[in-house]
Amino acid sequence: MPKFSANLTMMFNEVDFLDRFERASRVGFKGVEFMFPYGWEKEELAAKLDKHGLEMVLHNLPAGDWLSGERGIACLPERVGEFQEGVGLAIEYAKALECPRLNCLVGITPRRCQQKRSTRNWWITFDLPQPLYKKKASPCWSSR
Repeated sequence: MPKFSANLTMMFNEVDFLDRFERASRVGFKGVEFMFPYGWEKEELAAKLDKHGLEMVLHNLPAGDWLSGERGIACLPERVGEFQEGVGLAIEYAKALECPRLNCLVGITPRRCQQKRSTRNWWITFDLPQPLYKKKASPCWSSR
């Protein structure tokens, strides 16, 4: 039997974001996901999940400047450090929210980068120190 989660970024937009947890619970969802939790305090989000009996099932790593069109930064050679810091932040949130999955939006390879160079950078980018990804959070990487 499939399990569906409510994507709070896309659903219940008629109410403020923090009110969407109640809406999801009220219509029967047990799990929620949303793109980026970083605009709210971890404790505030955890309290909403707990209050409404919801499980956080997925959120994205920081993806650069979304409003200006960035859709991830893992493929950008000049932003490896920023990406790795974002992984650390995402894992902090995942642990606080007991979220078992993280999604990586790799990004749109700029024309100036050759595909081979971008792909090589992608693997270098994921050469993270082990303490970042040990314990409860288990990242589930995907690319588009």
